[in-house]
Amino acid sequence: MSSFLFCTGGYRDDLKNLDCLNLCMKESNRLYPSAPYIQRHLDQNIAVEGRTIPKGTLVIVDIANLHRHPDVWDRPDEFLPERFRPESIRDKDAFSYVPFSAGPRNCIGQSFAVNEQRVLAGRILQR
Repeated sequence: MSSFLFCTGGYRDDLKNLDCLNLCMKESNRLYPSAPYIQRHLDQNIAVEGRTIPKGTLVIVDIANLHRHPDVWDRPDEFLPERFRPESIRDKDAFSYVPFSAGPRNCIGQSFAVNEQRVLAGRILQR
């Protein structure tokens, strides 16, 4: 606990209250995801645009492209942290932003990584 308090400057609740920093981190993770793509084997047949992709097929999800696709994001190459305000993101598909993957096989270290980003950025800004 003492190292956590040192890292946050002694204010343990500050990490939850850094709204602007949190928005900037989400936008940074959208533009530069730590894992630019993921691979999964289909556990069932799926139909995409009238074609069937069979169970067992290796599918690659291009997260980096998804996060910059103009059909998903307005002005996708611009750094706009406000796009992650609750009122702005409310109607977005849950899978339009997946810097740590999503679903039952998402990144086990996601919470740690996000908190680490907050602490490091907070300490840099403190100084």
